[in-house]
Amino acid sequence: MTNYAIDDEFGNQITTGLDSYDAAKQAARRYLSAHKDAPAVTIYEDTTGGESWDLSRGEVVST
Repeated sequence: MTNYAIDDEFGNQITTGLDSYDAAKQAARRYLSAHKDAPAVTIYEDTTGGESWDLSRGEVVST
């Protein structure tokens, strides 16, 4: 099972253990809404060598 995690723009982990990419996007939206000065977050597969996606404020908030 793949879990997802989110980091802020400085590489600090925001959350981990999310069970789907959609859940991770939802958490990213909440984070960016609460932190108006944050330009982006990174969603990544919480596995060694897993994929990652950098999402800017516009990409996450507008979808």
